[in-house]
Amino acid sequence: VPDGLIRTEIFNDWFSLVVPADDELDGTVDLSTLADRAFIASPPTSCGRCVTMACREAGFEPDLRHQVDDYPATLRLVAGGAGTALVPELGLVAPPPGIKVLDLEVPVRRTVGLTHRESSAGRPAIQAVVDITRKVVEDLGLDLV
Repeated sequence: VPDGLIRTEIFNDWFSLVVPADDELDGTVDLSTLADRAFIASPPTSCGRCVTMACREAGFEPDLRHQVDDYPATLRLVAGGAGTALVPELGLVAPPPGIKVLDLEVPVRRTVGLTHRESSAGRPAIQAVVDITRKVVEDLGLDLV
């Protein structure tokens, strides 16, 4: 975080493997076994970087066949057989039919937070946004930090 900014971590967003419903994979999956698969991922934003880093740590460079910055579209592409995807919990709130969501043997996560100017730290609106964001995350059952 650059000088002059404050980051408040809110929750851990855990990734799952998403494959077409008729895929032979089941249960908990070792990411290293997916080196020959086409992947659908976000562009190199925080989520896209998480996917690439997780695959590299598993010993392979992912074949990023499609880069999509929209989880509903990503899930529809998976359902249509265009590839597999690592999708965070937040992207799986309303999964469509035609997909299977699997756990990863080695968990992958991103930490989601809010960032604001240090000079605004005392403003009631800043604390209100942090509080309501935590409440929404709690209501969704996500992993609060």
